[in-house]
Amino acid sequence: RVTDAALAAVVPSSSGGLSRLHTIDLSSSSSFGAAGLSALTTTCTDLAGLDLSNETQLGDAAAAKVARVRGLRRLSLSRCKGITDMFQ
Repeated sequence: RVTDAALAAVVPSSSGGLSRLHTIDLSSSSSFGAAGLSALTTTCTDLAGLDLSNETQLGDAAAAKVARVRGLRRLSLSRCKGITDMFQ
């Protein structure tokens, strides 16, 4: 189970943490929300691949945080029903 607290605990850059993480698959880990995703996307500046498939708890605020990851090349939001079409 991946929670907001777990994501915040494993990504601190002060000790190296996972700041150089390139790809992470969090599909079907529905125990975290925007706060954990924010910690991940803020700290892991080299993130190139992110799978959030089946994350029913995530909404538009979380999608906006993901959109700020500059080097992201692969993103899966399949079946993320809380995310709407923000670009209308």
